[in-house]
Amino acid sequence: MAIAEFIVSGTPISAQGKPPSKTRWKAKVAAAASGTLAADHALVADPVRVTIVYFCVFTDLDLDNIIKPILDGIEWRDLHR
Repeated sequence: MAIAEFIVSGTPISAQGKPPSKTRWKAKVAAAASGTLAADHALVADPVRVTIVYFCVFTDLDLDNIIKPILDGIEWRDLHR
């Protein structure tokens, strides 16, 4: 399984966030993820596992609502270099 690692700086936007904020966040995620896999990697044919590491100082976060905008922001077809 190939590994595509990337860092997105900033505070994740919740799935319940305002549409303009979610659009900006998804674009930021897409830009960070773009080109992280070798061109010969068959992403569609291989299993995909996503690990999200989020460092924060707040404890009252609705963490399950930050996952969807992150996954939506990944342009899977653009991960290849």
